[in-house]
Amino acid sequence: MQTPTIIYQFYTYIYYDPDTLQPFLVGKGSDERYKFHLTCSLKSSHNPHKFYKIRKIHNSGKEPIIKLLYKETEDEAYELEDFLSHHWELERFGGLLVNLQYGGRGGTKGLKRPPFSKEHKKKSSEAHSKNISNYLSNW
Repeated sequence: MQTPTIIYQFYTYIYYDPDTLQPFLVGKGSDERYKFHLTCSLKSSHNPHKFYKIRKIHNSGKEPIIKLLYKETEDEAYELEDFLSHHWELERFGGLLVNLQYGGRGGTKGLKRPPFSKEHKKKSSEAHSKNISNYLSNW
């Protein structure tokens, strides 16, 4: 008797720069949502940083590396998106991601938080370093 294949509908996607292998975009999706950013034009993009980052990669003759992390539920996909967006931090706060807002259900549009102290960043980084392996262990 064969074990049935489980197909999950929801996932968290991560775009990586093919030259640096650094993540630069995180999102939650289903179906082919992750492809949307590849075909977005400047006119249709509300995020010029994302547009120019992807265009720069395309102009070098390459494609972003895209990883899909499938989750059992939509809530789990949102939770992972939120975790990763905080772990890698938004570019405007000195992080890696060109996302306009943190992930998770509803995001935090228009977020303007004060910068974290060095001590807070250190403690957060240590905690995330220990926890991220749990989230990414299925790669």
